[in-house]
Amino acid sequence: MQRIKTDGLRSGLKYAVPNLSDRPGGDRTIAAQHIHALLPSEPGTYALILHCHTAGEQPVGALGQVRTEVGFYIYVGSALGPGGIRGRVARHLREAKKPHWHIDYLRRTMPVTAIWYAETASVQEHHWALTIDNWSQAEKLVPGFGASDCQCESHLFFCSVPPSLPAVRERLETTEDQTAVVVKSVAMDR
Repeated sequence: MQRIKTDGLRSGLKYAVPNLSDRPGGDRTIAAQHIHALLPSEPGTYALILHCHTAGEQPVGALGQVRTEVGFYIYVGSALGPGGIRGRVARHLREAKKPHWHIDYLRRTMPVTAIWYAETASVQEHHWALTIDNWSQAEKLVPGFGASDCQCESHLFFCSVPPSLPAVRERLETTEDQTAVVVKSVAMDR
């Protein structure tokens, strides 16, 4: 069963921590189906961090066969509809019987290892995609992935090592309209 670990180390931010029962305040570990306890139902932007254990090819809807490499993938999306971040991420964590979004195809073989998110009233996924695209640790492997409704080249990025939110947080926290948001994170432990 997939589980989530969080611990508030600084006001408003959540980071993954080891499961240390003697830690003051303790960390919280909950099953993935209870993610609603951690994620806000407010609108916002999110990034799913997925771990690919085996290289290969898999079908991804209209994109056809997509080659995947061993490593980590960052998928960027927005959740401005009903349920906000909580609803959209919970949808991505459930196994899709009939895939709807490109990410549904990858979720069949790749577990989510972390979620980055920020409550935003406006669409910031394009800013996040551009920011991650310009980040030296990430590269685009699948043009058009998750970006069929916008001008971005892709909303999916590959990292050979686990992506580090602290390394890119400052750039993500300045929005396109130059207002500040707080980017938070939860890590999932399988």
